[in-house]
Amino acid sequence: MSSCRFREALATFATLALLAPAALAQGGREGAYDTPVLSAVDNGLYSVTLRVEAGPSGAPGGFVLQWMKRADFAAAGGWPATPGDPRLSSCNFVGTPTLNLWGASSFKLAPAEIAYVQPGDLFDETGVSTSPASSAALDPGTEYVTRVRALPGTDGTASDFAPTVPTQTLYSECTQGFWKTHACVIDGGATDKAGGFPCRSRPAKGWMLPS
Repeated sequence: MSSCRFREALATFATLALLAPAALAQGGREGAYDTPVLSAVDNGLYSVTLRVEAGPSGAPGGFVLQWMKRADFAAAGGWPATPGDPRLSSCNFVGTPTLNLWGASSFKLAPAEIAYVQPGDLFDETGVSTSPASSAALDPGTEYVTRVRALPGTDGTASDFAPTVPTQTLYSECTQGFWKTHACVIDGGATDKAGGFPCRSRPAKGWMLPS
C-alpha cells in the first residue's frame, strides 16, 4: 500500500471512530438511566406504600429501594456508605409482582411507568431480591427515610439515587377522632371507621390503594 493510500485509510478510520458515539446514541442509549421519581402514598402500622415512577429512559433492569429509620439516618449523618450497614434495609425489584398488583405488571419499568411498593410487606412478594431482615415488618409509630434508583440494564448503568423521601408508620393505638376519617384493616380483614379499635395486624395479602 502506498503512503498516500495508507494516509487515506488512516483518515477514514479516524472519522469512523469519531462518528461511532453518535451512531450509538441514535441506535441505543449510553451511560446511566434517568433517575426515577419517588413519593410516599400511604402508611399503615407495619408498612408504608411508595410510588416509583421511571424516568424518560425507563428502568429496564428494575430498581432498588433503600430505607432506614429516620433516627438512625440522623445519627449516621446521612445514608451509610456501606451497603451492608445493619441500619440500612434494601430491596431489589427486578421481576413480576404477585402480591400487590396495582401499578406496573413488572418491576422492570418502561419510560414513565409507575410501580407501587410496600417496605414492611415484602415477605411474600415475588419479583424481589432482599434479605430476611429487609423483608420484615416496619416498627409502628416510627419515622423512616427512603430513596430509590434504577438498576443497571443491558443498555445502561445505574441511575443516581432520587432525593430522600420521608415517611412514617401509624401508631399502634389510634383515637376515636382518627377513625372518623381513616379505616384500619384489623384481624380477619374487617374495617372500622368509628369504633376506635386499636390497630392490629392485618392478613397476609395485598392492600388496596385508598380511593
